[in-house]
Amino acid sequence: MPYTLGKPGCPICKGKGVYDSAPLTKIGFDGVERTYPTVTRCSCLEAKTGETARKPDAQSRAAGEKAD
Repeated sequence: MPYTLGKPGCPICKGKGVYDSAPLTKIGFDGVERTYPTVTRCSCLEAKTGETARKPDAQSRAAGEKAD
C-alpha cells in the first residue's frame, strides 16, 4: 500500500490529505494578474479529542502513576 497523508478510504480527498479549492488571484506590482492554485486541508486529518490518551512523563512514572 502506498504512503498517503490522509485516510485511505476518505471520499473527499481520496487519501491525499488535501483537495483543490478556489484559485487565488493576485495583481502584481507590474499590473499583471497572476493566478495561484490552492488546496484545502481535509477534515480526515483532524485528530479526535478521544484518540490521544495522556501518557505520564518520566517523573510521573517514577512516582508510580499509571496511564489512563
